[in-house]
Amino acid sequence: MGLGNTSILQYLMKLRHALHALENVECSATEDRRSLPVFDAWMDLVAVFSAVSVAAKRVGAMVRRAGLPPGSSRVAGEWSAMKMEQEANRIWIDELSASQRSCLLVSEDLPELLVLDEETQGKFVVVFDPLTGRANPPCTEMGAIFGIFRQLSYGGTKEHSPDWRDALQPARQLVCAGYVLYGPSVVLYSSFGAGVQGFTLDGAMNDWVLTQQQVRIPFCGHRYSLDEGFESLWDGELRDAVRRFKLSVCLNGERRSLRRTGSMVADLHRVMVDGGVVLYPTHADGPRGQLKVLYEAGPLAFLVEQAGGRAIDGKRSLLDVRPAALHDHVPAYMGSVDDIELLEQLLRKVDRDPMFQLRRSISIQEGMLKRNAASDEHHAESSWEPFEEGGGILASALPLLHEDDS
Repeated sequence: MGLGNTSILQYLMKLRHALHALENVECSATEDRRSLPVFDAWMDLVAVFSAVSVAAKRVGAMVRRAGLPPGSSRVAGEWSAMKMEQEANRIWIDELSASQRSCLLVSEDLPELLVLDEETQGKFVVVFDPLTGRANPPCTEMGAIFGIFRQLSYGGTKEHSPDWRDALQPARQLVCAGYVLYGPSVVLYSSFGAGVQGFTLDGAMNDWVLTQQQVRIPFCGHRYSLDEGFESLWDGELRDAVRRFKLSVCLNGERRSLRRTGSMVADLHRVMVDGGVVLYPTHADGPRGQLKVLYEAGPLAFLVEQAGGRAIDGKRSLLDVRPAALHDHVPAYMGSVDDIELLEQLLRKVDRDPMFQLRRSISIQEGMLKRNAASDEHHAESSWEPFEEGGGILASALPLLHEDDS
């Protein structure tokens, strides 16, 4: 099954060989998988993820309808931003509850965690932000973020009542995370801990099909996303670190440029495809950070790390940040490895060793030479020939660095 021909359920069934990562149990070819608890756990996770995918379809349809005029026969009244948020939250709760595989739900729009009925409880905790970017015009750069944890208090043979301790887990303990981006096409990027896969909603079939396999964030990227309107509220050290970062040359030889939509999902999606960084630093009005740890920064950091990037809070990996409360905040810096490493050094005010700076300078020169050579070759070709860019330094692999033979 190739790209564009694999549905989301077909892909999930192909992941059954990774069940041991979920329950630390291997299934032999001669055993009846359905008789093993590990198979049940995997199928429960598939049911939860399927509920998420259905909720994304329903919210995507609602977002598209919101762009119609209030008098349209397809719209039962004008959709306000708050009403869309409430309706999206209701849809997610309805679908996850109907799956009967979750025990706790944590939503950005609920002040407290939601404990599902005991008769329909499962083994998983789902955290989600049902609709982000709603401050933008309807149907423009909206999205959703979700993460799935295992219930820690589930004993296997005897069930225990789920509580807040099952929800307050670091992102490193996620078994699945992803985001949905609504727009002209609806895309869903997700990871079960074995790389990041991208699915696109086929409107004709109303089903998700695999369109991006093993997504890799480029090792470097010259674009950054940052709300510079808060610059006057930054402390002096942060302002100096950001200034030095913006003035630095990217490893591909390009000058850094700002690209920001204001929607965290849309901005991160650009990083997943083209590389670069998204920055959500602290400021005087938000000393704890801008993103919520549990259902925003954590799941997005899980995806970034699975795609070969890095995600930090300025001092440590975001995957290791354990939230102290359901709606705890954290600063976040996510994106390409080289750019995050450079920013991390600037935030810590630690200079990289001179040899690293030398090798990095040589790599920048190599990238510029390759780009210029590719440009000259393109101009030398006939006008009807397509431009074929050489394998530049924007590949996911590490750049070639000059080192001594000794």
